[in-house]
Amino acid sequence: MESRTPNLFKLSERAKAAASGPVARKVIGLSGSTAAGQLTFVIAIPLLSRLFTPADFGMFTIYLSIVNIFGPIVGLKFESGLYAAETRDQARVMLALSTLTMSIIALIAVGVVALLGTRSSGSFEGAISRIGLVLPVGILIAGMWSSTSAWAIKSGAISTLAIARFLQPTAMTTLQLMAGFLHLPGLSLVIAHLLSHSGYAAYILARSLSKDDCKHLFSIPVSRLLIQAREHIKFPLFAMPAQVSTLVGINLPPILIGFMFGMDKAGYCGLAYRVIAAPLTVVSLPLGHVFTSEISRDRSLAHLRQLGARIFLASILTVVIPLLVCGSLAPHVSGRLLGARWAATGEIVYALAVLGAAQAIATPFAEITSIYRVQGLRLITEITSTAFIFAPLALSALGGWSFKSTIWIMSVSGAAGYVFGFALTCTVLIRRLSGLERRHEGMARARTSSFA
Repeated sequence: MESRTPNLFKLSERAKAAASGPVARKVIGLSGSTAAGQLTFVIAIPLLSRLFTPADFGMFTIYLSIVNIFGPIVGLKFESGLYAAETRDQARVMLALSTLTMSIIALIAVGVVALLGTRSSGSFEGAISRIGLVLPVGILIAGMWSSTSAWAIKSGAISTLAIARFLQPTAMTTLQLMAGFLHLPGLSLVIAHLLSHSGYAAYILARSLSKDDCKHLFSIPVSRLLIQAREHIKFPLFAMPAQVSTLVGINLPPILIGFMFGMDKAGYCGLAYRVIAAPLTVVSLPLGHVFTSEISRDRSLAHLRQLGARIFLASILTVVIPLLVCGSLAPHVSGRLLGARWAATGEIVYALAVLGAAQAIATPFAEITSIYRVQGLRLITEITSTAFIFAPLALSALGGWSFKSTIWIMSVSGAAGYVFGFALTCTVLIRRLSGLERRHEGMARARTSSFA
């Protein structure tokens, strides 16, 4: 069990240092567990590509894209308020507020799906019809994934998070393989996702919530939740649109590709992006979790600069360079590794490696604007990054570009957008924090002079 002391969020500097341990140890532990889990999928790719068709993976990709867009925002980003909580009691309130918000919106989604019905035709529309009934459940579970991850990070429950990051992809891959060997339909890929992500959230809550936490969570008055919602209104107003922009930029292109070029092309993109996303999940996200956990405890500019430089260098050496090298080799090995019908995936992996490298640079610092409460800046940068991704898709639809040309131009343009947004965030934030520190130092000198 993780530590459950009530004053977890008010440790002294010395106690925090002792409790948190070396940053490298946290990153290695979390990355190692995540890597072991993701490795099960990487090993299973040749089997999965032979057990399921590109159209099956296309349907699964459409489902993942929709869930990944709406899941992280179904709680209106109130879970990000956990990072700014100063006491465990405040953190409980934010967790309760996020969970209640997600439940209400998921119920609304059920009503919307029921109202729209499932009447459709064509391969693309048919895929939407088959997954329509489970989408609200998937969105709710994806939201719980985000909120329980935030709770674990803020609680310092890195070891629990590491185990969960191993169990979830391992369970999903195992269930998908079992479904393939049993010749179950492509919808079984979606069911495996639902079951594994449910287990992820349940495991984290079981390991990091104490009996006292549970008692207080269920006794929080609605009036207090409404007060917290008003106090944290910037998260739905700024952080949520910014997150929507990022999620749309990552997940909507496969949907548009499926609509423009066919469900099999969406399947190629879905499998290729899962390959590209593996190092982001294994290294970039754990780097971001540790960075967020450390910075939320010590928000000084000096700590931001020192830790940020180390995280940036780690991203370059462990993700960006290997990703670009392996991407360049993908077209030569994909046919032999995945089977002849998946040979085109290698070229897509090569193209998306450029976009993945840029994401690897920006991902570890995604929550920095939440910590320093500059959500407006995040909204600007992420809308800009998304525009860089969708401009080539719009031009492709108008100009009739080929599938591969569209993917390459989208990847390069999107990468430029991510790098630009990251550089702008760092520049503006450091200047603002430097100005605050200078003002504080000036006030301190003025007080010293008055006493003298």
